[in-house]
Amino acid sequence: ESDGKLSGSKKSVVDDERDFFKITEINFTLYYQPLIPCVNRLRRKVFPGGGRWRDPNPKLYLEMKEILRAAQDDLKELEG
Repeated sequence: ESDGKLSGSKKSVVDDERDFFKITEINFTLYYQPLIPCVNRLRRKVFPGGGRWRDPNPKLYLEMKEILRAAQDDLKELEG
């Protein structure tokens, strides 16, 4: 599949949050479903407004790490 077709088919997953949740519910196993909110927060951070950054965000990596740390803490609470 060409890069253009592939990126077009993946774009709807990024653009539309409802599509994202529908796809993750189907494709994430029960074991990984607790990660869906974290992956969605990462998706919104990396693709603000469902698109790509127009200007570079030098804090993006740090913000992504913060999301992952918070998810790690949330998962520890779930495990009890």
